[in-house]
Amino acid sequence: LGQPIRMTVSGPDARTAYDAARLGQPLRGVDEALTTVEGLDWPAHALDDGERADRLADIGSRLAGSVVAADRTVKTNVEAWVETTRLSAQAGAMSLGRWDRYARDIRAFSTWAGEDKDVSVINAALLEKFWMHLQTEMNAERTAPATARHALMTLKQFIGWAAGRDVIPLPKNIRERRLSIHVPEEEVESFEAAEVKAILKAAKGYSERTYLFVLMMVNCGMYPNDISSLRFDQWDREAGTITRFRSKTKKAHAKAKRKKVTWRLWPETQEMLVKYAAASGDRVLVNERGQPLVAEKVEGQQYRHYNCIANCVKKLKDVVKVRLPLKCFRKTSASLLESDGSPEKGWGRYFLAQASADVAERSYIRPDQNPFFRALAWLRSQYLD
Repeated sequence: LGQPIRMTVSGPDARTAYDAARLGQPLRGVDEALTTVEGLDWPAHALDDGERADRLADIGSRLAGSVVAADRTVKTNVEAWVETTRLSAQAGAMSLGRWDRYARDIRAFSTWAGEDKDVSVINAALLEKFWMHLQTEMNAERTAPATARHALMTLKQFIGWAAGRDVIPLPKNIRERRLSIHVPEEEVESFEAAEVKAILKAAKGYSERTYLFVLMMVNCGMYPNDISSLRFDQWDREAGTITRFRSKTKKAHAKAKRKKVTWRLWPETQEMLVKYAAASGDRVLVNERGQPLVAEKVEGQQYRHYNCIANCVKKLKDVVKVRLPLKCFRKTSASLLESDGSPEKGWGRYFLAQASADVAERSYIRPDQNPFFRALAWLRSQYLD
């Protein structure tokens, strides 16, 4: 191209100059480039053919193994996988939040392994070394077991993708049970019924919309995203019921495990829902600007997440203590439905819209809604006067 080449002995331009000169290609700038290679001070254009060949051999030996083609670096292949998973997420295969966690984990590994190294360094030995690194971080209490397990699982997914594209061989130890991370079973965290009662009372006096959000979480076992995605065709205004699949299992690959549940709304929930229902559109509840209450998107490679419901509940801290995450509201209601005090014990799993392991129950038997509705009525008595 006629452009002068500037480089160091380990740079990719040095490899370009070396290869060009070795092949005898008449590229302008090659001789000038060879005179600027780190540690060498000689005018290549003034040498005879033999001397020039000796110098090129010297440079070649120093370059051997030090320059990695751009499409072979760990970073390049990691970013290719990140982009592939991003497209899958935007197509609905996973949430963008889950994609973001994959991206952060694999980029952290890339930094640890060496971004500019050849991707072939990812082999059985490095996989075991990374597992040992995670174990060390856990032993030092710098990393939680669940975090470490996800990082290892992410790396194994990346390795499978790279091996499937013939970028690297599949390490033979990738499925060894020894290379796994145990996560201790945690106790289910839930509020006390009195705490939920106090939160509902405080929310009602602070903001009716916040009151509605908490009601829907404890009445119907909803996450914020469930509330945000609730459609008018899922809400029977006349009957005062909501019928829907759990949003977490709505994808096609989970079709066999999907469970549709009908929740009867408490009078307070129905009243607030009627009052704050959107005037138009498919979504029952939207924010003041008519936008979804929970939204996520990717700008460039940056994940953006907005949760109006979480922000509203967070503001309650000025009037009442909310000591656990929002997901614990549904856990609290499910636990109460399974407690000895419940007159209709055994509806906790159904309340959570979790699929039964029993094929007959999942595919052939339609449960009687009346006992479930009675259980929900009893649940209301635990939270509201």
